[in-house]
Order: sequence, then structure tokens, then C-alpha cells
Amino acid sequence: MKQEVNIQDGSNQINPAATCAVQNYYFIGTEPQSHHEDEVVPLRRDFNFDEINRKILDAHEVWIFGLGCTITIKLLYDKCINLHSLTQHMRFLFMDSKGHAVRIAAKREGKPNRKVQERYEENWKLIEELATAFPEQIHYKKIDYLPPYNLFIFNPHRDDAELYVHIAGWQSASTDGRPLIVLNKRSHPYWFNYFQSEFNKMWKKEADPA
Repeated sequence: MKQEVNIQDGSNQINPAATCAVQNYYFIGTEPQSHHEDEVVPLRRDFNFDEINRKILDAHEVWIFGLGCTITIKLLYDKCINLHSLTQHMRFLFMDSKGHAVRIAAKREGKPNRKVQERYEENWKLIEELATAFPEQIHYKKIDYLPPYNLFIFNPHRDDAELYVHIAGWQSASTDGRPLIVLNKRSHPYWFNYFQSEFNKMWKKEADPA
């Protein structure tokens, strides 16, 4: 069961003063089925590619899941392809551009199937080039599934790990305005473990090796 807090006055009406105070942040209180107290999860409406790529390059290990994160992959490719070495370990788990899910992705994006398929095939070529250049650092798998969000996990095995969940939209090209959940392993252990576990299940059991 979810409950909005900090932006309502108890009468189920939005409190303008509280809404103004949190600016572009919202907070969702949850009641997870665990021994933890209710976790207050920050929900943002802005998504910054420079912020994401900076976190990727600053991290020791990164896991990324989604349709293809094409802009992020292009930025990473441009920064990394000519490097002599790469210290980050990366896992990419993206939709199979030749699978059945592409048709649903095209419908969600409101674009022709072939155009969507070609874009993600080009994206896979960049990933494959990166994996060829850095075979020990970059691993990837394809999954015939339409992701409901893009997921970025930074340093998943560390106590200070962070996780970003960017919710998908219907026929919307804009990245702004869609919910962006930002989780910290220490502050949000239940939901952090939930999304990390989802990634692990798909990586280990459902995804086909690329």
C-alpha cells in the first residue's frame, strides 16, 4: 500500500505550500513487507544524461537495464572507445532488437517497427564494439522483453550503492517529466534490493547470452 506524504495536508488535497517547498521532488511513503520501517523514497521529474554518465564513469561497477538507453550508450561510446584501458565493470541488459518485444516497443513509441528496430540494432553495434575493445570490463545480454523502465545500478555490491529507475512513458520522446526514482542502499534497503533482485533474475535466468 502506498501513501503520499509531505505534499498533502491530511484531507487528500494537495498542499500548495508543501508542494512549492519540495520544488521538483516528491516523496512516496511505502509499507514494504519486511522488518524495515517504512522507507521514504525520493521521486524526481528530471533526468540528466550528463549526471548519469558522470556516475557511470565514476563508479567501479555499473549495471544497466532497459530498451537500449541509446543516448547514454552513445555518450559512453564516444568517451570510452579510444581509451587504452577501462576501470569500470559494466553489465548491459537490453531488449533484443530482433525479438518480438520490438513490435510492442514501436507501438509504445508511436513509430514504425522497422525504424525502431534499426535504431536499437545500431545501438547494439556500439555495445559490441565496446565489448570487443574491453572484453574483461563489459558484458552484455539481450532479452526479448519490453522493459517498463530504464534501470541504472551504481556499485551494486557496496554499502553506498545507488540506483536510478526511470519510468517509461507512452509515445513520449521527452525524458523530462517522467518519474525518476533515486534509491540508496542504506536509506532504501527494501526497494533497492527489489530492483537489484529483478535485474539479477533476468540476467541469470531469462536473458539469452549475446
